[in-house]
Amino acid sequence: MSEPENSGDTVVVPPVGPAASPPPPPRGPRIWTVLAAGAAGALVTLALDAWLRSEPVPPGRSAPSPAAASSSTGPAPVADPGPARELVSGLLAPSVPAAVLQHGVYPLRGAGRSPGETFPLLAFPCPPARACGELLDALEAPLAAAGFQVSRNIGGDRPGRPYFRAIAQQQRPALALRAWPPGPRLTLVVDDLGREPAVLERLLALDEHVTFAFLPNAPSAPSMAARLADAGREIVVDLPLEPQPPTVADGPDFLTTADPPEAAARAADRLLGRLPRAVGVINHLGGRFTTQATHMASLLHLIGGRGLFFLDDRTSPASVALETARVVGVRTAARTHALDLPGQDVRAAFKAVEAALVLDGQAVVVAHGNPETLALLGPWLEDLERRNIHLFRLSEIVL
Repeated sequence: MSEPENSGDTVVVPPVGPAASPPPPPRGPRIWTVLAAGAAGALVTLALDAWLRSEPVPPGRSAPSPAAASSSTGPAPVADPGPARELVSGLLAPSVPAAVLQHGVYPLRGAGRSPGETFPLLAFPCPPARACGELLDALEAPLAAAGFQVSRNIGGDRPGRPYFRAIAQQQRPALALRAWPPGPRLTLVVDDLGREPAVLERLLALDEHVTFAFLPNAPSAPSMAARLADAGREIVVDLPLEPQPPTVADGPDFLTTADPPEAAARAADRLLGRLPRAVGVINHLGGRFTTQATHMASLLHLIGGRGLFFLDDRTSPASVALETARVVGVRTAARTHALDLPGQDVRAAFKAVEAALVLDGQAVVVAHGNPETLALLGPWLEDLERRNIHLFRLSEIVL
């Protein structure tokens, strides 16, 4: 986590083929050292797996994996997302201000798709005066009249959870929509896990939408992560990255900037392989590593190629992780609050998060998975639920 330094079912939309896909509107500064590398992954395609991300996989059942075999003609390329985006934005305008629309990418699944394939995403909060289902249903007829096909979750829409739609044109995927229900959005990541197996039952007792980050080099991480994944919980890798002195590495296998970027990425690949059911990555420490654009670009290409997302824990104010991820095309978000930094009062941190939820409407919070913090998290989350504050998994808010 932060350094005290310097500071259920897969939805598959039938591939419905080729056209050059212009990138979504700019999401951050361009970095020359990663731009050339980012071009290699520019061609992307569709099958919406939103329900897998938003609905826990039932215990004892493995999550569906992308089919390895491709059809004789290959998967259909992405259509130009511009017309669909323009039409949807116009249809939403009376209810959803343009200022709250967010642009990102969404993973593709299906026969012939590689794990890292994505297509454009448009995300927005539903207005208080109009239900998400009603808002999205009203888009279908105008989109159909314009020659678009709309697909929705296999499992159906669930109140209080994000709503998803996939838009295709001439059998080619074009645009994904994610609509958050109205009200403040909280994402909680419990990290530094895998060293203390005794906390497993406390983890299982937390809200089902908490995301858990495991250190891949911790001795109990594989077994604990598997137990939580079997219970339908979301798992990410707490990847150990070189800290900024005077902070020191607190274990083995840290990725360092002393190694060439390609060597660091190979080491990361081995670490990620220890937690095969993880859906994303967060940096453990990393106050130095996350400031190095070339190293971060190489790491993020690996992460994206595995079909994972990345959360920047913001262990350095000079981190370039978020901007680099956006250039490379990796789904990403950044931590906004930490609950238990050294010398920090956890209850005071709760109040700061609650204030941000009121003022900003959202917060991405990271907390250590120690017994003291875990004892406070359960009652706090229950109180937030009573106040109609939605808790979302990390996969439900990355862009």
